[in-house]
Amino acid sequence: MRTEAKKKILCIEDDRETAAVIAEELSDLGYQVLTAYDGHQGFSSILTDAPDLVLSDISMPVMSGFEILERLTSLSARFSDLPFMFLTALADRENEFEGPTARR
Repeated sequence: MRTEAKKKILCIEDDRETAAVIAEELSDLGYQVLTAYDGHQGFSSILTDAPDLVLSDISMPVMSGFEILERLTSLSARFSDLPFMFLTALADRENEFEGPTARR
């Protein structure tokens, strides 16, 4: 009997408590969850761990979520297909619209 590998999700969140809650919920749903606590750690983890999905905070130390995505897509076209979702407590329209433009 062949078992399917768990999908790997990287959660990049500088608030460790929030990251732990997200990781626990996703683990309970059957995903393998990796965590990073700043933009640099997240960027490095994407390159070394090849996640299937990235959940990233926008405002973080070292590198923002938008900067991570911009650097990845400029580094290699293969990252343009990596599903990347932003998590944020920011509630203004400017941040809502900035996310999609980061992929261009």
